[in-house]
Amino acid sequence: MYYTYLCPIINLNLNEMLNQVKDLVGKRVKLILMNDDPKTNPIAPNTMGTIMSVDDMNYYRVKWDDGRIINLLPEEDKYEIIENPIN
Repeated sequence: MYYTYLCPIINLNLNEMLNQVKDLVGKRVKLILMNDDPKTNPIAPNTMGTIMSVDDMNYYRVKWDDGRIINLLPEEDKYEIIENPIN
């Protein structure tokens, strides 16, 4: 079934939004800087991780290679998506 709900905030239909989310899940990311309070023990720069899901706030749930699972906030944190990871 094809839903054509139009999202007024970002002007994409629901199917396009879902496809964008699906494209991110499983991608590898490299953290450049987590814009967080040092007391909260943010992820160290240059740590790699895998996007597990994207929530309704557009936060990326990432399983980092150091074993932790912590959200990446795309509007606040600096990161790069690794298109063709070596491993």
